[in-house]
Amino acid sequence: MRPSRLLLWLLFGSLALSLVAVIVPVIPVDWALLPLAAVTVTAVVDWMISIGPRSIDVNISHLREVFVGENLDINLELKSKRKNQPLPKSEIKGRLALVDGFETRGEFSFGKGSVKLPVLAKRRGRWVIDRLWLYWKSRLSLIEFVPVRKVDLSAAVVPNIRPVTSGQIDFDMRTAIFGEKQTSQRGEGSEFHQLNDYVQGMDPRSIDWKHSARQNRLVAKEMRAERNHQIILAMDNGHLMREEINGLARIDHKINAALALAWAGVQGGDQVGLFAFDARPRQYTPPQPGRTAFARLRSQMAELQYETIETNHTLALATLHERLNRRSLIVVFSDFVDPLSAELLLEHLAVLNRHHVLVFVSLNDPLLQNLVSKKVETMEGVARSVSASNLLTERRLVFEKMSSMGIDVIETTPGEMTPSLLNTYLAIKAKELI
Repeated sequence: MRPSRLLLWLLFGSLALSLVAVIVPVIPVDWALLPLAAVTVTAVVDWMISIGPRSIDVNISHLREVFVGENLDINLELKSKRKNQPLPKSEIKGRLALVDGFETRGEFSFGKGSVKLPVLAKRRGRWVIDRLWLYWKSRLSLIEFVPVRKVDLSAAVVPNIRPVTSGQIDFDMRTAIFGEKQTSQRGEGSEFHQLNDYVQGMDPRSIDWKHSARQNRLVAKEMRAERNHQIILAMDNGHLMREEINGLARIDHKINAALALAWAGVQGGDQVGLFAFDARPRQYTPPQPGRTAFARLRSQMAELQYETIETNHTLALATLHERLNRRSLIVVFSDFVDPLSAELLLEHLAVLNRHHVLVFVSLNDPLLQNLVSKKVETMEGVARSVSASNLLTERRLVFEKMSSMGIDVIETTPGEMTPSLLNTYLAIKAKELI
């Protein structure tokens, strides 16, 4: 509880009148305290007839889990503790004590005693909001009530698997296995599926002459693409991955896309594993099949911290190469900023590429793009634009070297990362490169 601005002005005015009563000899000195006493009594009466903090309670409801990058809707409702007692007629405002993982507008108003407050989940982890400030004025607007309520707003911010829950990936994978895409895989795969009668239009090379001779009719082998491949999700979790793009850290965009690929791999009959690294290898989960493997990967990726140390690609990729004992699809989610780190990265990617199939996933740098495309009017702006253009050229040259080595490169925006990654995975399976 604190005095309002109106009360302070009234007190200032009453003091001025008291000073006048002291200075002017005609006015009795005893009257000097009357204005101040009148304001004080009015403020006490206002406090007594107003609804105070002890008469109001707050009910809170919200989900206990939210996807990173999406809004957590918090429902706040004010209720009077006394039966049949109305809420204050003045506007009631509130403000939450936010933590690093959440973001929302600073102050909000309770319309008709309730509000639905959207809070943006920016970082993975379990976050707790423990305080709520309320604010309203007394009936005569002389006093401002600013109570603090202890609340327990705890929610887990987890990787976004919206593409998985929406069923879009399931549809795409069933299309690839049973739909038109499977037609191109049958007859061109390396895994025997079944024998069928040979009909005109089939490839004559598919005829099984031994079985045809036994059955006295032409029989053809039907092949299909091999399954049960190994997929390794190599997640760079160094300090570059903390940079925010479209409100989310790079690592969160890449985790969301990696989980979408993991689900597609599970649905496609492949085994999926995780390799997380920064200055040194942090976590390795061997490739495993089934939906339980996806749940395990989701839990492990949700626990990845936001690191502030530089990535050591040399140690990480060398360690990964030693751990793998069969040909695998390795999807490297990483990035670079200078030519030296890019050369070291290329050197070790070349070693892995001799034995495995590699996909390198990177995000466009919006800061560099804006510096290049923005209109400049000063020499300093020209220097920045030229430097940004040189950096983009160096990045393009590095990606061209990767492509010439046979590495699939995906450099795209956050919104296009998941579709591009899934299309690349399906193309690799169709070509049976693994």
